[in-house]
Amino acid sequence: MFGTQTLGANPGFGSPTATTTTNPMKDFEVSSPPEDTVSAMEFSPATLQQNFLIAGSWDCSVRCWEVEQSGKTVPKSIKTMGGPVLDVCWADDGSKVFIASTDKQVKCWDLASDQVVQVAQHDAAIKTCHWVKGTNYTCLMT
Repeated sequence: MFGTQTLGANPGFGSPTATTTTNPMKDFEVSSPPEDTVSAMEFSPATLQQNFLIAGSWDCSVRCWEVEQSGKTVPKSIKTMGGPVLDVCWADDGSKVFIASTDKQVKCWDLASDQVVQVAQHDAAIKTCHWVKGTNYTCLMT
């Protein structure tokens, strides 16, 4: 259904068979996609020279791809969490990714060192995480 377009007048009701064009919007598919539903994805902030995409999934993973000018995606890294990932967000400088999960934890993925550390914990699954930058402070909201 998605990614195809049916052309012709009232196809399926006595009209000739419609012509189908695959991918009329010229969408791009990421290589090495998650194995389950994607619950959150976000492009890197403009502060980075390169363009990256992160996605959290119900397969308990967070994936990072570099998105080239052509739209081609190059898998860069993957991290596995203790439960399905519900949200992801970037730090404003693009150096870190925050990950909210059903395992009741928020983790910080430092992209330079490729290390993941727990930075928050709740009594239940954590639905969202947001990096907030004020005039004289920054904080992680969960």
